[in-house]
Amino acid sequence: MKRIRVIAFTAILVLLLQSGTFAATPKTTITPKQAADLAIFYYCLNADGDNVIEIDEYIATPLYDDKGNVTYYSVDFFYQKTAKGYVVVGADLNYIQCPELCPGEQFIYYSNALNGMITIYYNPYEVFFVNEKEATFYDLYNEVLEEKVDGTVYEGDLQENRELLQLVSRTIDPLTDRKVFTQHPVTYLESLGYTSVTGGEYGTIESAMDNAGAFNLMFTVTQSNPYVLSTGTKVDNGGHCAITQISNIMRYLKSKYSLNYPSTYEKTFDAVLNKAVSLGYFNNTYNGSGVSGSNISNLEK
Repeated sequence: MKRIRVIAFTAILVLLLQSGTFAATPKTTITPKQAADLAIFYYCLNADGDNVIEIDEYIATPLYDDKGNVTYYSVDFFYQKTAKGYVVVGADLNYIQCPELCPGEQFIYYSNALNGMITIYYNPYEVFFVNEKEATFYDLYNEVLEEKVDGTVYEGDLQENRELLQLVSRTIDPLTDRKVFTQHPVTYLESLGYTSVTGGEYGTIESAMDNAGAFNLMFTVTQSNPYVLSTGTKVDNGGHCAITQISNIMRYLKSKYSLNYPSTYEKTFDAVLNKAVSLGYFNNTYNGSGVSGSNISNLEK
């Protein structure tokens, strides 16, 4: 039986993420939706850069070991009911996460599932198919097997796999999709599968920050297209994240403590920016050297 297989070898960008030491034993198994997130990453990473990727549907087919445990998911992609390829993704972050990928066509894992066949999958070279009605095992070449079916699931880098999953599942809109803790972090971590979690008192300021208008984003600016504040101040330095953060904090403090701060966010931003410039923390305009942003060399002031 001929098949097209591409083994995906990818260089994963490792994010240096910090986590608290008050929790242990995080869950390593992933959901079919998380498998699809990872599959899209690998699919796009290996797709022809000259072609537009069009996908409007995916189906995640579970693959098993001989004891019935899910080892991998075969994620098939479709566009207007036409198969666009598949990616095999590990069901556990301890496994090699993408042992098999083909960006062009549907493969037999999904097709067999439609026909009542179960796939036993350890790695791309130890794959078997089970016809439950006949209690018959087949190999990749559709030959009947007499011996016991077994194999080896190869281990991957748990830390890299966990960080990649967090990367591809990350929200993209900090206003509408930001993570809001409406429950105690202990409860939240336990829902993710962590154990031995401890924590003290907890309160949230999310609603107060919303009411204070303290979730303002950075202005989109370039040297040729600056942002002009309502005060008339021109901002063309795109690296104004610190000014934005301080201005949002001041908006929250004004609301909470009725402080005599400027009445609007842009007036607050203007006041913070000019103070930072006067103290030497910030250059309001792009300096032309290829580096934009806050000047923090005198931060000790």
